Amino acid sequence: MVSLPIPQGPQLIVQSVTGMHITPYGWVDGDVPAVVWRDAATTAYRQSQWEFIPEPGYGERVVRIRNAAYNKDTGAFDRSLALIAETPEDGAAVVSRRSDSKSERQLWRLLSMDVAQADFVIVPLGNDGLAVATRQSYQEGNAVLQLEEVGPWTDQFWRWQRVRG
Repeated sequence: MVSLPIPQGPQLIVQSVTGMHITPYGWVDGDVPAVVWRDAATTAYRQSQWEFIPEPGYGERVVRIRNAAYNKDTGAFDRSLALIAETPEDGAAVVSRRSDSKSERQLWRLLSMDVAQADFVIVPLGNDGLAVATRQSYQEGNAVLQLEEVGPWTDQFWRWQRVRG
């Protein structure tokens, strides 16, 4: 397996098959569904950008995926990708939720499934058999994210992309 270094700084998380990226629904500073949306890679919207924060003590490539719009001075937009369910299960919703450094529902493992590709899948801590994907492989804007069984489905593959401009 190839494992690219986890990037530093804000990134778009782009769905490989559609070119759309993960963003909180409506860019709201509240607990909302995580969806995919299409903007140019030059987007200035910090709400559409994420930071991969390595989580010590949980093994390789386990990260908290925190929204880059977080304002450390005011505490505004302190959001991370999270599971809504207590335990990872097929069909569980992925949401943008208030960051909680103690919540394992906000920890994700980045797995590279193919040595020839830079793409990765995002799996919840504790269940490498499930991956983040769009609900029912829906491939249009505002498609809600959820967990589904890991498989050869293209909507499970992601890549990071630094915002240009």
